[in-house]
Amino acid sequence: SSTLFSGLALAGVIITILIQKRELENQRKEMELQRDEMKQTRKEFLINRTTNIVYSQLDRFEKCINELTIVHLGITYVGNDAISFLDENKNTVYTFEKTEEDIKSEMKESIVKMLKIYAPNKSQIEKFAHNAYNSVEVLKRLIFKTDLEIDELNDIKQLFFVNIGFVNMGVLKRMSEISRDEI
Repeated sequence: SSTLFSGLALAGVIITILIQKRELENQRKEMELQRDEMKQTRKEFLINRTTNIVYSQLDRFEKCINELTIVHLGITYVGNDAISFLDENKNTVYTFEKTEEDIKSEMKESIVKMLKIYAPNKSQIEKFAHNAYNSVEVLKRLIFKTDLEIDELNDIKQLFFVNIGFVNMGVLKRMSEISRDEI
């Protein structure tokens, strides 16, 4: 009978060990699921935080556009009208089938024409360019610091630049080129 009790006790210990082993496996699986869930929650938080910062920079950029005022020949252009005016007054110099002298002459003429618009409005343009530059820099720093996946980062960059618009980006590029050429 004591052998029977010893056998039953041993079987009980073995069953207890097997049950504990199964419980430990279940706990490991549960912890792994919790880790994955926390990782996904952190990722969603990062995406939301980054997207909020992008929208905040877009708001700043929009405010910057709305405050831009260009005065030319007694006419005042404000906001998007100022951007459109600057875009319409661009002077593209094509280099196809021209002598180098003709190209240089056209470039000089183009720069002089733009300087007649840009020079009297220099403080407004510099303020606008500075604020736009800061918004883009905030976005660049944000993208470099975050550990989001490349696809997610590209979506965020596209959100910003598509909302800024290609005309605005073109005008910003010309502003920096004219400032560089003026020097």
